[in-house]
Amino acid sequence: MGAGCSTESSAETEQPRFPPTQSVSIERTKSGKPSEEEAAPAPRPKLSGPPVEVDLKEVERDHGDRDQAARLDALRRCFEALDKDKSGSIDAKELKQYLFKTGVNVSHISDKAEELMRKMDVNDDQLISLAEFSDMMEALLTDKSDEDLDVWVAEVVFTASSRNVVGFGNTLGEVLQNLEFKEEQAKKIKTLFKELDRDKSGFVELHELRLLLGKSGMDMEQLSEEVLAIMAKLDKNGDNKVSTQEFYVTLSAIRKSLRSDEEFMALLDNVLAVAKAPEAATEKPALAEVLLAEDF
Repeated sequence: MGAGCSTESSAETEQPRFPPTQSVSIERTKSGKPSEEEAAPAPRPKLSGPPVEVDLKEVERDHGDRDQAARLDALRRCFEALDKDKSGSIDAKELKQYLFKTGVNVSHISDKAEELMRKMDVNDDQLISLAEFSDMMEALLTDKSDEDLDVWVAEVVFTASSRNVVGFGNTLGEVLQNLEFKEEQAKKIKTLFKELDRDKSGFVELHELRLLLGKSGMDMEQLSEEVLAIMAKLDKNGDNKVSTQEFYVTLSAIRKSLRSDEEFMALLDNVLAVAKAPEAATEKPALAEVLLAEDF
């Protein structure tokens, strides 16, 4: 699927393309179209020095008092209730069984199951692992208190364990409904995350977030307050690293704050080019500006 096309005359809408390392304006007005050409490949710059150990106790977070072990245990119980055959993963058949019990119209079950699989299956193996499920749910449910999370889990577990249709509705689907990207957007976000995750740990850590600040990030000897502020926005569960799921959730909120798919793709193109060649970027990329300016 592609982004929608403008119906206005080209004379009124065509604007200069964004140079790969130029900052993109994120005003809430119609933006220019992103470049359709790929930036010339550049050597991947090395981040100097080992990962930096930083005390983040002073970084402002709004997670409240949480029992992280209890939250993960609750999500594990939820996963196990959905994993009917106890294989250690949730497949499309098990998603359909859950959706049937929520009362979803039979004619829509296959499409709904495919949607849930697409949103939670990060590695595209058509299975949802415990890690994929827990990381996605924790990122999406970060605003829930421990008690509210327990209630949510209880609803899903009760529905999944019931033999009949129950009245709670599609509790799982409702949480995931706001996490929506077009195919090209999802691919671009996945590419960007891999570019930022230089050590291939599966997470973007503090020293890697410097790439989001362009040349100023590469030149800094110590992590700045801006890097810590960006981590606080991206890191939903407070473990001081950013998972793929947390990255998706934040980018989904940013997408909704912009006026068009073209503007969102321009932002992704801009920050991807900066991440590939941060030493050439003299201004902060658009994503860093948005994360530092908005409350997501």
